[in-house]
Amino acid sequence: MGKIILLSENVSNQIAAGEVVERPANVLKELLENSLDAGARNIRINILAAGRKMIEVTDDGSGMDQSDLELSVARYATSKIKDIADLTNLATFGFRGEALAAIALASRLTIISRSADSPQGWQLSVAGGKDKKVIPAGHPVGTTVKVADIFFNTPARKKFLRSDPAELAQIYRVLEEVALANWSVGFILNSNQKNIYNLKARSSFRERANDILAESFGEFVEIPDTVSPLGKIFGLVSRPPTKNISRLVQYLFINHRPVINRRLTYTIGEASRQNIEKDFRPGFIIFLDLKPESVDVNIHPTKREVRLSNEFEIGQWLYQTIKNLFPRSIPTFSGTPVFSEKRSWSAEGQYPVTGKSELPPKVGEKAEIWPGPETRRWQYLGQIFFRYILAADDKNLFFIDQHAAQEILLYEQFLSEWKKGIVSQPLLIPIIKNYPRAISEKIKNNLYCLNELGWQIEEFGPESFRCFAQPQLFPATAAEKILESVLAEIAESEVIIPQADIQPIKEKIARRACHQAIRSRDVLTIPEIQQLLRELENRPDLISCPHGRPVIIVISQIDLDKKFQRT
Repeated sequence: MGKIILLSENVSNQIAAGEVVERPANVLKELLENSLDAGARNIRINILAAGRKMIEVTDDGSGMDQSDLELSVARYATSKIKDIADLTNLATFGFRGEALAAIALASRLTIISRSADSPQGWQLSVAGGKDKKVIPAGHPVGTTVKVADIFFNTPARKKFLRSDPAELAQIYRVLEEVALANWSVGFILNSNQKNIYNLKARSSFRERANDILAESFGEFVEIPDTVSPLGKIFGLVSRPPTKNISRLVQYLFINHRPVINRRLTYTIGEASRQNIEKDFRPGFIIFLDLKPESVDVNIHPTKREVRLSNEFEIGQWLYQTIKNLFPRSIPTFSGTPVFSEKRSWSAEGQYPVTGKSELPPKVGEKAEIWPGPETRRWQYLGQIFFRYILAADDKNLFFIDQHAAQEILLYEQFLSEWKKGIVSQPLLIPIIKNYPRAISEKIKNNLYCLNELGWQIEEFGPESFRCFAQPQLFPATAAEKILESVLAEIAESEVIIPQADIQPIKEKIARRACHQAIRSRDVLTIPEIQQLLRELENRPDLISCPHGRPVIIVISQIDLDKKFQRT
Protein backbone atom coordinates (compact mmCIF):
# COMPACT_ATOMS: atom_id res chain seq x y z
CA MET A 1 0.00 0.00 0.00
CA GLY A 2 1.38 3.44 -0.92
CA LYS A 3 2.41 5.96 1.73
CA ILE A 4 1.17 9.09 -0.03
CA ILE A 5 -2.45 10.08 0.67
CA LEU A 6 -4.68 13.02 -0.13
CA LEU A 7 -5.27 15.19 2.92
CA SER A 8 -8.85 15.70 3.96
CA GLU A 9 -10.46 19.03 3.19
CA ASN A 10 -10.52 19.88 6.91
CA VAL A 11 -6.78 19.27 7.32
CA SER A 12 -5.82 21.17 4.17
CA ASN A 13 -8.05 24.07 5.22
CA GLN A 14 -6.40 24.23 8.64
CA ILE A 15 -2.95 24.29 7.04
CA ALA A 16 -4.00 27.13 4.74
CA ALA A 17 -5.58 29.00 7.64
CA GLY A 18 -2.31 28.83 9.56
CA GLU A 19 -0.55 30.79 6.82
CA VAL A 20 -3.07 33.64 6.95
CA VAL A 21 -4.01 33.77 10.64
CA GLU A 22 -0.94 33.70 12.85
CA ARG A 23 -2.05 36.17 15.52
CA PRO A 24 -4.86 38.69 16.18
CA ALA A 25 -2.99 41.42 14.28
CA ASN A 26 -3.19 39.33 11.08
CA VAL A 27 -6.95 39.06 11.52
CA LEU A 28 -7.30 42.82 11.93
CA LYS A 29 -5.18 43.47 8.84
CA GLU A 30 -7.38 41.24 6.66
CA LEU A 31 -10.60 42.77 7.97
CA LEU A 32 -9.36 46.32 7.45
CA GLU A 33 -8.31 45.54 3.88
CA ASN A 34 -11.77 44.12 3.17
CA SER A 35 -13.37 47.28 4.52
CA LEU A 36 -11.14 49.49 2.38
CA ASP A 37 -11.81 47.40 -0.73
CA ALA A 38 -15.52 47.91 -0.02
CA GLY A 39 -15.02 51.69 -0.21
CA ALA A 40 -15.40 52.42 3.51
CA ARG A 41 -14.88 56.02 4.62
CA ASN A 42 -15.18 55.35 8.36
CA ILE A 43 -14.00 52.25 10.22
CA ARG A 44 -14.52 51.44 13.89
CA ILE A 45 -12.54 48.70 15.67
CA ASN A 46 -13.29 47.15 19.07
CA ILE A 47 -10.71 44.88 20.72
CA LEU A 48 -11.08 42.73 23.84
CA ALA A 49 -8.17 40.99 25.59
CA ALA A 50 -5.66 42.02 22.91
CA GLY A 51 -7.81 40.36 20.26
CA ARG A 52 -7.83 36.94 21.92
CA LYS A 53 -11.41 37.34 23.07
CA MET A 54 -12.77 39.56 20.28
CA ILE A 55 -11.94 41.69 17.27
CA GLU A 56 -14.87 43.61 15.82
CA VAL A 57 -14.63 45.82 12.72
CA THR A 58 -17.55 47.96 11.53
CA ASP A 59 -17.45 49.95 8.29
CA ASP A 60 -19.73 52.05 6.09
CA GLY A 61 -18.64 50.41 2.85
CA SER A 62 -20.77 48.92 0.10
CA GLY A 63 -21.87 45.91 2.16
CA MET A 64 -23.07 42.50 0.92
CA ASP A 65 -26.40 41.00 -0.01
CA GLN A 66 -27.47 37.53 1.11
CA SER A 67 -25.83 35.58 -1.72
CA ASP A 68 -22.49 37.38 -1.38
CA LEU A 69 -22.54 36.91 2.39
CA GLU A 70 -22.99 33.15 2.08
CA LEU A 71 -20.06 32.90 -0.34
CA SER A 72 -17.78 35.21 1.64
CA VAL A 73 -16.43 32.45 3.90
CA ALA A 74 -15.81 29.93 1.13
CA ARG A 75 -12.17 29.37 0.13
CA TYR A 76 -11.09 31.11 -3.05
CA ALA A 77 -14.33 33.07 -3.28
CA THR A 78 -13.61 36.73 -4.06
CA SER A 79 -15.08 39.76 -5.79
CA LYS A 80 -11.63 41.25 -6.47
CA ILE A 81 -10.45 39.25 -9.51
CA LYS A 82 -12.05 37.07 -12.17
CA ASP A 83 -9.19 35.55 -14.17
CA ILE A 84 -5.40 35.20 -14.09
CA ALA A 85 -4.88 38.37 -16.11
CA ASP A 86 -6.28 40.40 -13.21
CA LEU A 87 -3.30 39.35 -11.04
CA THR A 88 -1.03 41.61 -13.09
CA ASN A 89 -3.24 44.68 -12.64
CA LEU A 90 -4.43 44.57 -9.03
CA ALA A 91 -6.31 47.61 -7.77
CA THR A 92 -7.42 46.12 -4.43
CA PHE A 93 -5.69 45.00 -1.24
CA GLY A 94 -7.29 41.57 -1.17
CA PHE A 95 -7.64 39.15 -4.05
CA ARG A 96 -6.84 35.60 -2.90
CA GLY A 97 -10.24 34.74 -1.41
CA GLU A 98 -8.63 33.07 1.62
CA ALA A 99 -8.87 35.51 4.51
CA LEU A 100 -12.45 35.14 5.74
CA ALA A 101 -12.36 31.38 5.12
CA ALA A 102 -9.21 31.08 7.23
CA ILE A 103 -10.63 33.30 9.98
CA ALA A 104 -13.86 31.27 10.02
CA LEU A 105 -11.85 28.09 10.58
CA ALA A 106 -9.89 29.52 13.52
CA SER A 107 -12.60 31.39 15.46
CA ARG A 108 -16.27 31.99 16.11
CA LEU A 109 -17.15 34.34 13.27
CA THR A 110 -20.19 36.56 12.89
CA ILE A 111 -20.76 38.85 9.88
CA ILE A 112 -23.68 41.27 9.61
CA SER A 113 -23.98 43.19 6.35
CA ARG A 114 -26.33 45.09 4.13
CA SER A 115 -25.84 46.44 0.63
CA ALA A 116 -27.37 49.71 -0.58
CA ASP A 117 -29.92 47.94 -2.78
CA SER A 118 -31.06 45.47 -0.07
CA PRO A 119 -34.14 46.27 2.03
CA GLN A 120 -32.63 44.50 5.05
CA GLY A 121 -29.35 43.17 6.35
CA TRP A 122 -28.23 39.58 6.82
CA GLN A 123 -26.23 37.83 9.52
CA LEU A 124 -23.87 34.89 8.98
CA SER A 125 -22.53 32.84 11.89
CA VAL A 126 -19.93 30.07 11.73
CA ALA A 127 -17.77 28.43 14.42
CA GLY A 128 -14.55 26.68 13.49
CA GLY A 129 -15.69 26.43 9.89
CA LYS A 130 -18.85 24.52 10.85
CA ASP A 131 -22.56 25.12 11.50
CA LYS A 132 -22.92 28.02 9.09
CA LYS A 133 -26.17 29.93 9.57
CA VAL A 134 -27.60 32.89 7.67
CA ILE A 135 -30.55 34.83 9.09
CA PRO A 136 -32.10 38.29 8.50
CA ALA A 137 -30.71 41.07 10.70
CA GLY A 138 -31.00 44.81 11.01
CA HIS A 139 -27.90 46.78 9.95
CA PRO A 140 -27.16 50.05 8.11
CA VAL A 141 -25.41 49.93 4.76
CA GLY A 142 -21.98 48.48 5.44
CA THR A 143 -20.56 45.50 7.31
CA THR A 144 -19.72 44.42 10.84
CA VAL A 145 -17.35 41.47 11.29
CA LYS A 146 -16.93 40.01 14.77
CA VAL A 147 -14.15 37.49 15.37
CA ALA A 148 -14.41 35.86 18.81
CA ASP A 149 -12.33 33.28 20.66
CA ILE A 150 -9.50 33.07 18.16
CA PHE A 151 -7.88 29.58 18.05
CA PHE A 152 -10.56 28.19 20.39
CA ASN A 153 -10.47 24.94 18.42
CA THR A 154 -6.68 24.75 18.04
CA PRO A 155 -5.16 25.04 21.55
CA ALA A 156 -1.69 24.29 20.18
CA ARG A 157 -1.83 27.48 18.10
CA LYS A 158 -3.27 29.51 20.94
CA LYS A 159 -0.38 28.80 23.30
CA PHE A 160 2.06 30.42 20.87
CA LEU A 161 0.40 33.82 21.21
CA ARG A 162 2.48 36.39 23.07
CA SER A 163 1.48 38.39 26.12
CA ASP A 164 -1.39 40.85 25.80
CA PRO A 165 0.96 43.88 25.60
CA ALA A 166 2.95 42.21 22.81
CA GLU A 167 -0.16 41.35 20.81
CA LEU A 168 -1.59 44.84 21.34
CA ALA A 169 1.63 46.42 20.07
CA GLN A 170 1.28 44.41 16.86
CA ILE A 171 -2.37 45.42 16.51
CA TYR A 172 -1.45 49.09 16.92
CA ARG A 173 1.29 48.71 14.33
CA VAL A 174 -1.17 47.25 11.81
CA LEU A 175 -3.63 50.09 12.36
CA GLU A 176 -0.91 52.71 11.96
CA GLU A 177 0.24 51.14 8.69
CA VAL A 178 -3.26 51.02 7.27
CA ALA A 179 -4.14 54.51 8.51
CA LEU A 180 -0.98 56.05 7.06
CA ALA A 181 -1.69 54.61 3.62
CA ASN A 182 -5.38 55.57 3.68
CA TRP A 183 -5.43 59.07 5.12
CA SER A 184 -8.83 59.94 3.64
CA VAL A 185 -10.48 57.29 5.84
CA GLY A 186 -11.37 57.80 9.50
CA PHE A 187 -10.35 55.16 12.06
CA ILE A 188 -11.44 54.62 15.65
CA LEU A 189 -9.92 51.86 17.81
CA ASN A 190 -11.12 50.91 21.28
CA SER A 191 -9.32 48.35 23.44
CA ASN A 192 -11.22 46.89 26.39
CA GLN A 193 -13.77 49.70 25.96
CA LYS A 194 -11.06 52.37 26.19
CA ASN A 195 -10.44 54.65 23.23
CA ILE A 196 -6.89 54.32 21.90
CA TYR A 197 -7.04 55.90 18.43
CA ASN A 198 -9.44 58.46 17.02
CA LEU A 199 -8.01 59.31 13.61
CA LYS A 200 -10.20 61.66 11.63
CA ALA A 201 -10.25 61.50 7.83
CA ARG A 202 -7.54 63.78 6.45
CA SER A 203 -7.05 65.58 3.15
CA SER A 204 -3.31 64.90 2.91
CA PHE A 205 -0.68 62.36 3.85
CA ARG A 206 1.20 64.95 5.92
CA GLU A 207 -1.82 65.49 8.19
CA ARG A 208 -2.20 61.76 8.86
CA ALA A 209 1.55 61.35 9.45
CA ASN A 210 1.35 64.16 11.99
CA ASP A 211 -1.49 62.29 13.75
CA ILE A 212 0.59 59.12 14.02
CA LEU A 213 4.02 60.57 14.78
CA ALA A 214 2.79 63.33 17.10
CA GLU A 215 5.76 65.35 18.44
CA SER A 216 8.22 63.24 16.45
CA PHE A 217 6.80 64.64 13.20
CA GLY A 218 9.17 67.61 13.33
CA GLU A 219 12.18 65.31 13.06
CA PHE A 220 11.29 64.34 9.50
CA VAL A 221 12.11 65.84 6.15
CA GLU A 222 9.47 65.68 3.44
CA ILE A 223 10.35 63.86 0.25
CA PRO A 224 8.74 65.98 -2.47
CA ASP A 225 6.73 64.15 -5.10
CA THR A 226 9.31 62.68 -7.45
CA VAL A 227 7.98 61.34 -10.74
CA SER A 228 9.81 59.20 -13.28
CA PRO A 229 8.85 56.59 -15.90
CA LEU A 230 9.02 54.06 -13.04
CA GLY A 231 6.29 55.78 -11.01
CA LYS A 232 6.20 58.22 -8.10
CA ILE A 233 8.00 58.53 -4.75
CA PHE A 234 6.80 60.64 -1.84
CA GLY A 235 6.86 60.52 1.94
CA LEU A 236 9.03 61.44 4.91
CA VAL A 237 12.51 60.48 6.13
CA SER A 238 14.04 61.43 9.48
CA ARG A 239 16.70 64.09 9.41
CA PRO A 240 20.13 63.08 10.79
CA PRO A 241 20.93 62.99 13.59
CA THR A 242 17.48 61.86 14.70
CA LYS A 243 16.42 62.35 18.30
CA ASN A 244 13.41 60.10 18.81
CA ILE A 245 13.21 58.06 15.64
CA SER A 246 15.26 55.06 14.56
CA ARG A 247 14.34 51.94 12.67
CA LEU A 248 11.39 51.70 15.08
CA VAL A 249 9.46 53.96 12.70
CA GLN A 250 9.99 52.49 9.25
CA TYR A 251 7.02 52.19 6.93
CA LEU A 252 7.43 51.23 3.29
CA PHE A 253 4.39 51.18 1.01
CA ILE A 254 4.21 49.96 -2.56
CA ASN A 255 0.98 51.04 -4.23
CA HIS A 256 -0.29 51.93 -0.74
CA ARG A 257 0.26 48.36 0.45
CA PRO A 258 2.57 47.98 3.51
CA VAL A 259 5.41 45.68 2.48
CA ILE A 260 8.68 44.26 3.71
CA ASN A 261 11.61 44.63 1.32
CA ARG A 262 15.03 44.40 2.94
CA ARG A 263 16.90 45.63 -0.13
CA LEU A 264 14.89 48.81 -0.43
CA THR A 265 15.07 49.40 3.33
CA TYR A 266 18.85 49.04 3.18
CA THR A 267 18.95 51.44 0.23
CA ILE A 268 17.01 54.06 2.19
CA GLY A 269 19.42 53.71 5.11
CA GLU A 270 22.50 54.03 2.93
CA ALA A 271 21.17 57.13 1.19
CA SER A 272 20.29 58.79 4.51
CA ARG A 273 23.54 58.15 6.38
CA GLN A 274 25.99 58.96 3.60
CA ASN A 275 27.76 61.63 5.63
CA ILE A 276 27.22 60.48 9.22
CA GLU A 277 27.89 57.46 11.41
CA LYS A 278 27.33 54.16 9.72
CA ASP A 279 25.08 52.93 12.53
CA PHE A 280 22.50 55.68 11.95
CA ARG A 281 19.16 54.08 11.18
CA PRO A 282 16.68 56.55 9.72
CA GLY A 283 13.00 56.53 10.36
CA PHE A 284 10.88 56.83 7.25
CA ILE A 285 7.40 56.68 5.77
CA ILE A 286 7.92 56.18 2.07
CA PHE A 287 5.39 55.51 -0.68
CA LEU A 288 6.31 54.01 -4.03
CA ASP A 289 3.49 54.25 -6.55
CA LEU A 290 4.53 51.84 -9.29
CA LYS A 291 2.91 50.38 -12.37
CA PRO A 292 0.76 47.43 -11.21
CA GLU A 293 2.23 45.15 -13.83
CA SER A 294 5.72 45.63 -12.34
CA VAL A 295 4.64 44.42 -8.88
CA ASP A 296 3.94 40.77 -8.00
CA VAL A 297 1.97 40.59 -4.74
CA ASN A 298 1.02 36.93 -5.08
CA ILE A 299 4.03 35.63 -3.15
CA HIS A 300 2.60 34.78 0.27
CA PRO A 301 -0.93 34.67 1.72
CA THR A 302 -0.15 37.58 4.07
CA LYS A 303 0.70 39.74 1.01
CA ARG A 304 3.61 41.34 2.90
CA GLU A 305 6.25 40.27 0.42
CA VAL A 306 6.36 41.53 -3.14
CA ARG A 307 8.55 41.01 -6.18
CA LEU A 308 9.49 43.90 -8.42
CA SER A 309 10.31 43.26 -12.06
CA ASN A 310 12.76 46.20 -12.11
CA GLU A 311 13.93 46.31 -8.49
CA PHE A 312 17.48 47.44 -9.34
CA GLU A 313 16.29 50.50 -11.27
CA ILE A 314 13.76 51.34 -8.54
CA GLY A 315 16.49 51.03 -5.89
CA GLN A 316 18.78 53.42 -7.79
CA TRP A 317 15.97 55.93 -8.23
CA LEU A 318 15.04 55.71 -4.54
CA TYR A 319 18.68 56.08 -3.43
CA GLN A 320 19.26 59.19 -5.51
CA THR A 321 15.98 60.78 -4.42
CA ILE A 322 16.80 60.47 -0.72
CA LYS A 323 20.49 61.27 -1.16
CA ASN A 324 19.58 64.62 -2.68
CA LEU A 325 17.84 65.60 0.57
CA PHE A 326 21.06 65.49 2.61
CA PRO A 327 24.10 67.39 1.23
CA ARG A 328 27.36 65.68 1.96
CA SER A 329 29.73 67.36 4.42
CA ILE A 330 33.56 67.21 4.36
CA PRO A 331 35.31 66.07 7.57
CA THR A 332 38.00 68.42 8.88
CA PHE A 333 40.90 68.19 11.28
CA SER A 334 40.31 69.08 14.92
CA GLY A 335 42.67 69.39 17.86
CA THR A 336 45.99 71.13 18.32
CA PRO A 337 49.12 69.10 17.56
CA VAL A 338 51.62 69.62 20.37
CA PHE A 339 54.71 68.08 18.81
CA SER A 340 55.77 71.06 16.69
CA GLU A 341 55.93 74.79 17.02
CA LYS A 342 55.85 75.41 13.26
CA ARG A 343 52.67 74.35 11.42
CA SER A 344 51.14 75.05 8.06
CA TRP A 345 48.11 73.69 6.20
CA SER A 346 48.11 71.36 3.26
CA ALA A 347 46.72 72.52 -0.08
CA GLU A 348 43.43 70.73 0.61
CA GLY A 349 43.04 72.67 3.86
CA GLN A 350 42.35 69.51 5.84
CA TYR A 351 45.55 68.06 7.23
CA PRO A 352 48.28 69.83 9.23
CA VAL A 353 51.87 69.41 8.10
CA THR A 354 54.85 70.17 10.29
CA GLY A 355 57.78 72.37 9.41
CA LYS A 356 60.22 69.81 10.81
CA SER A 357 60.20 66.18 11.83
CA GLU A 358 59.58 65.50 15.50
CA LEU A 359 59.30 61.70 15.28
CA PRO A 360 60.73 59.70 18.17
CA PRO A 361 64.28 58.40 17.67
CA LYS A 362 64.73 55.13 15.90
CA VAL A 363 64.72 52.05 18.12
CA GLY A 364 66.15 48.64 17.60
CA GLU A 365 63.05 46.43 17.58
CA LYS A 366 59.39 46.50 16.62
CA ALA A 367 56.82 46.91 19.40
CA GLU A 368 54.00 44.37 19.01
CA ILE A 369 51.97 45.92 21.83
CA TRP A 370 52.26 49.18 23.71
CA PRO A 371 54.66 49.12 26.68
CA GLY A 372 53.72 48.27 30.25
CA PRO A 373 52.53 50.95 32.71
CA GLU A 374 55.97 51.31 34.28
CA THR A 375 57.58 52.59 31.07
CA ARG A 376 55.00 54.41 29.00
CA ARG A 377 53.50 57.86 28.88
CA TRP A 378 51.44 58.70 25.82
CA GLN A 379 51.65 62.16 24.30
CA TYR A 380 48.52 63.54 22.69
CA LEU A 381 49.08 64.70 19.12
CA GLY A 382 45.63 65.60 17.84
CA GLN A 383 42.17 64.48 16.75
CA ILE A 384 41.27 63.87 13.10
CA PHE A 385 38.01 63.46 11.24
CA PHE A 386 36.15 64.04 14.55
CA ARG A 387 36.73 60.35 15.09
CA TYR A 388 40.31 59.30 15.83
CA ILE A 389 42.83 60.39 18.46
CA LEU A 390 46.54 60.40 17.62
CA ALA A 391 49.05 59.74 20.38
CA ALA A 392 52.64 58.57 20.61
CA ASP A 393 55.26 57.32 23.02
CA ASP A 394 58.97 56.91 22.35
CA LYS A 395 58.44 53.82 20.19
CA ASN A 396 54.97 53.84 18.68
CA LEU A 397 52.26 55.89 17.05
CA PHE A 398 48.72 55.15 18.26
CA PHE A 399 45.50 55.60 16.29
CA ILE A 400 42.65 55.41 18.81
CA ASP A 401 38.98 55.15 17.93
CA GLN A 402 37.64 57.60 20.52
CA HIS A 403 34.15 56.14 20.47
CA ALA A 404 35.25 52.52 20.78
CA ALA A 405 37.70 53.38 23.56
CA GLN A 406 35.18 55.27 25.65
CA GLU A 407 32.57 52.62 25.00
CA ILE A 408 34.62 49.71 26.32
CA LEU A 409 35.77 51.66 29.37
CA LEU A 410 32.20 52.66 30.25
CA TYR A 411 30.87 49.18 29.55
CA GLU A 412 33.32 47.54 31.94
CA GLN A 413 32.62 50.13 34.59
CA PHE A 414 28.87 49.65 34.13
CA LEU A 415 29.18 45.87 34.55
CA SER A 416 31.28 46.36 37.66
CA GLU A 417 28.72 48.70 39.24
CA TRP A 418 25.90 46.39 38.15
CA LYS A 419 27.27 43.67 40.46
CA LYS A 420 27.58 46.06 43.41
CA GLY A 421 24.38 48.01 42.76
CA ILE A 422 23.98 50.85 40.32
CA VAL A 423 23.77 54.34 41.81
CA SER A 424 21.34 56.75 40.14
CA GLN A 425 21.78 60.48 39.79
CA PRO A 426 18.77 62.83 39.54
CA LEU A 427 18.48 64.88 36.37
CA LEU A 428 18.27 68.63 36.82
CA ILE A 429 15.47 68.77 34.25
CA PRO A 430 13.43 65.57 33.66
CA ILE A 431 13.45 64.29 30.09
CA ILE A 432 10.10 63.68 28.40
CA LYS A 433 9.95 61.44 25.34
CA ASN A 434 6.97 60.84 23.05
CA TYR A 435 6.51 57.89 20.69
CA PRO A 436 3.81 56.54 18.38
CA ARG A 437 1.39 54.26 20.19
CA ALA A 438 2.71 50.98 18.77
CA ILE A 439 6.18 51.80 20.10
CA SER A 440 5.10 53.27 23.43
CA GLU A 441 3.12 50.12 24.22
CA LYS A 442 6.29 48.02 24.08
CA ILE A 443 8.29 50.49 26.15
CA LYS A 444 5.58 50.78 28.78
CA ASN A 445 5.61 47.09 29.57
CA ASN A 446 9.38 46.90 29.99
CA LEU A 447 10.14 49.93 32.14
CA TYR A 448 10.91 47.68 35.12
CA CYS A 449 14.02 46.47 33.31
CA LEU A 450 15.41 49.98 32.90
CA ASN A 451 14.53 50.88 36.47
CA GLU A 452 16.64 47.96 37.68
CA LEU A 453 19.58 49.33 35.69
CA GLY A 454 19.56 52.77 37.30
CA TRP A 455 17.10 54.75 35.17
CA GLN A 456 14.02 56.09 36.91
CA ILE A 457 11.28 56.39 34.31
CA GLU A 458 7.52 56.67 34.62
CA GLU A 459 4.59 56.91 32.24
CA PHE A 460 3.66 60.49 31.49
CA GLY A 461 0.52 60.11 29.42
CA PRO A 462 -0.65 57.45 26.96
CA GLU A 463 2.31 57.89 24.58
CA SER A 464 4.88 59.71 26.74
CA PHE A 465 7.53 58.85 29.32
CA ARG A 466 9.35 60.97 31.87
CA CYS A 467 12.87 60.16 33.05
CA PHE A 468 14.08 61.92 36.20
CA ALA A 469 17.26 59.93 37.00
CA GLN A 470 19.93 57.91 35.20
CA PRO A 471 22.98 55.81 36.19
CA GLN A 472 25.54 58.04 37.85
CA LEU A 473 28.45 56.93 35.70
CA PHE A 474 26.91 58.37 32.52
CA PRO A 475 27.50 62.09 31.80
CA ALA A 476 24.48 64.29 32.38
CA THR A 477 25.15 66.08 29.09
CA ALA A 478 24.46 62.82 27.21
CA ALA A 479 21.40 61.83 29.25
CA GLU A 480 18.86 62.41 26.50
CA LYS A 481 20.61 60.56 23.70
CA ILE A 482 21.45 57.64 26.03
CA LEU A 483 17.82 57.46 27.14
CA GLU A 484 16.64 57.45 23.52
CA SER A 485 19.02 54.65 22.71
CA VAL A 486 18.03 52.35 25.56
CA LEU A 487 14.33 52.97 24.95
CA ALA A 488 14.91 52.00 21.33
CA GLU A 489 16.63 48.78 22.43
CA ILE A 490 13.53 47.78 24.35
CA ALA A 491 11.06 48.87 21.71
CA GLU A 492 12.91 47.03 18.95
CA SER A 493 12.36 43.71 20.75
CA GLU A 494 9.59 41.70 19.13
CA VAL A 495 8.85 39.86 22.37
CA ILE A 496 7.85 41.61 25.57
CA ILE A 497 10.64 40.72 27.97
CA PRO A 498 9.59 38.25 30.68
CA GLN A 499 10.62 39.43 34.14
CA ALA A 500 12.13 36.02 34.87
CA ASP A 501 14.74 36.39 32.13
CA ILE A 502 16.01 39.95 31.81
CA GLN A 503 19.74 39.23 31.95
CA PRO A 504 20.22 39.21 28.14
CA ILE A 505 18.29 42.42 27.63
CA LYS A 506 20.21 44.08 30.48
CA GLU A 507 23.47 43.33 28.70
CA LYS A 508 22.07 44.70 25.43
CA ILE A 509 20.91 47.86 27.18
CA ALA A 510 24.32 48.28 28.81
CA ARG A 511 26.06 47.99 25.43
CA ARG A 512 23.57 50.35 23.83
CA ALA A 513 23.95 52.97 26.55
CA CYS A 514 27.74 52.87 26.48
CA HIS A 515 27.63 53.03 22.70
CA GLN A 516 26.04 56.47 23.01
CA ALA A 517 28.64 57.87 25.40
CA ILE A 518 30.91 59.50 22.79
CA ARG A 519 29.79 59.53 19.19
CA SER A 520 32.46 59.22 16.55
CA ARG A 521 31.99 62.81 15.28
CA ASP A 522 31.97 64.45 18.71
CA VAL A 523 34.76 66.96 19.37
CA LEU A 524 36.51 66.28 22.68
CA THR A 525 38.40 68.78 24.77
CA ILE A 526 42.11 68.19 25.35
CA PRO A 527 41.56 67.36 29.07
CA GLU A 528 38.91 64.81 28.09
CA ILE A 529 41.27 63.21 25.59
CA GLN A 530 44.18 63.16 28.04
CA GLN A 531 42.00 61.48 30.67
CA LEU A 532 40.97 58.87 28.10
CA LEU A 533 44.63 58.22 27.23
CA ARG A 534 45.58 57.78 30.90
CA GLU A 535 42.86 55.14 31.32
CA LEU A 536 43.91 53.28 28.18
CA GLU A 537 47.58 53.32 29.19
CA ASN A 538 46.77 51.12 32.15
CA ARG A 539 44.56 48.68 30.24
CA PRO A 540 46.56 47.00 27.45
CA ASP A 541 43.98 44.18 27.48
CA LEU A 542 41.29 46.43 26.00
CA ILE A 543 41.79 45.71 22.32
CA SER A 544 38.17 45.82 21.12
CA CYS A 545 34.85 47.45 22.03
CA PRO A 546 31.77 45.45 23.16
CA HIS A 547 30.71 45.17 19.50
CA GLY A 548 34.06 43.72 18.41
CA ARG A 549 35.59 46.75 16.67
CA PRO A 550 39.29 47.54 17.32
CA VAL A 551 40.03 50.22 19.90
CA ILE A 552 43.67 50.96 19.01
CA ILE A 553 45.88 50.48 15.98
CA VAL A 554 49.61 50.67 16.73
CA ILE A 555 52.27 51.65 14.17
CA SER A 556 55.85 51.36 15.35
CA GLN A 557 58.66 53.68 14.30
CA ILE A 558 60.26 50.71 12.57
CA ASP A 559 57.16 50.35 10.37
CA LEU A 560 57.26 54.05 9.52
CA ASP A 561 60.96 53.90 8.70
CA LYS A 562 60.30 51.03 6.32
CA LYS A 563 57.51 52.93 4.61
CA PHE A 564 59.85 55.87 4.04
CA GLN A 565 62.68 53.54 3.07
CA ARG A 566 64.89 54.77 5.91
CA THR A 567 66.09 51.32 6.98
